[in-house]
Amino acid sequence: MATPTLKNMKARLPKAKIDVLTTTSAKGVIENNPYINHIFTSPRQPTRREIKHMVKNLKSIKYDLIINLMSRNSTEKLVGLLTSKWKINNNILNRERFTDVMLGFKHDKSSFIQWEFDFLKKIGFEPKKFDPEIFLTNEEKEDARCLLNSAGFNVREKLVIFHPFSSDSLREWGIERFIDLAKNLNKTYKYQVLFVGSKNEIKEARTSISSQIPRAIFYDGSVRKTIGLINESNLLIGGDSVFTHISVAVNVPTIVIQGPIAKYRPRDKDLYTDEKKNFVFYKELSCRDELYTACGSCSDQICFEFSVDTVLDKALKILN
Repeated sequence: MATPTLKNMKARLPKAKIDVLTTTSAKGVIENNPYINHIFTSPRQPTRREIKHMVKNLKSIKYDLIINLMSRNSTEKLVGLLTSKWKINNNILNRERFTDVMLGFKHDKSSFIQWEFDFLKKIGFEPKKFDPEIFLTNEEKEDARCLLNSAGFNVREKLVIFHPFSSDSLREWGIERFIDLAKNLNKTYKYQVLFVGSKNEIKEARTSISSQIPRAIFYDGSVRKTIGLINESNLLIGGDSVFTHISVAVNVPTIVIQGPIAKYRPRDKDLYTDEKKNFVFYKELSCRDELYTACGSCSDQICFEFSVDTVLDKALKILN
């Protein structure tokens, strides 16, 4: 999601060298990005020892500006230990620490992308509206085609990719609903289906899916290779996850089945204005709050009350 911000910074400061520190799992999303000089990686929840190791590697670099775009406890600690003329923490919900510029809180329903644009304005940039981007090489695209061919996919038939998983069970529509949806698309309408996810996610779901959709194919490889597969597909259907962001960034039609999180908080509304291409299933409910405090005790999951037939109808309209 931060690629529009990086593009704006490079456009305003074309001679600047922009390094990025991101989680190890997210590195594949920004590889080969022409606006980035170097990518450093970190675990999502680094230990003190790992933070100390990162400081040792980064402190020798004399940065003019360090921007912590998605500030949280561990990254704020890291920023506080690094060397730079200016340091800015961009925190959405909490008070910024170790920052030279106080930016205030995110108190509206605008997307994270818009929040970063507003942040750039506050520090003197004049950002333009750019969409998220992912840069695949021709070799990566060809590798994806070869992988699909070896798995028995027919390039002349349309391919639907499913990512039915989430890091938080509260944000899952349910694997059985996804299986039912994929079964309809595969058996009734003859679309090819591919399920993607982490090794553990695919391992847990493989038996249930295969027993009902014998022709379903699975991929649990690297994020970068998964991006290549998504780029070759005709539609991706999933929940609020990194892969539904990725599919939009590579210009593949996307259906998002959104649970507790606010509809356009992680997503730029403009990317979903054309409902023939991208669509978010979402219920506006009075029980929502900024931190989703009511969700942990909710067993009804009324925010996910979308029938398989309703999602199937939208998928068919997009595919046709």
